[in-house]
Amino acid sequence: MNYFICYYFTVTITDYPLQAVELLRANKGNYDIVLIDVNLTCMDGFELVKNVSREISLPVIGMLKFSKKNIKLFYLSINFF
Repeated sequence: MNYFICYYFTVTITDYPLQAVELLRANKGNYDIVLIDVNLTCMDGFELVKNVSREISLPVIGMLKFSKKNIKLFYLSINFF
């Protein structure tokens, strides 16, 4: 994250998916992009994006430890980049 801060980006970090959803909803219009890991606790990254994308239009970059074709296709189908 230091990379982003060096270039004067404001970064919000959370380890909790439910908190991420709350932050995105409470601060609509204040975020430009979402970086998300698929392997989250309580809720997977797919579910988080589905919930938030109904209300908020943001580009989402999904990060995967393993690249499998079916996971990539799923991400593309829900507008992940």
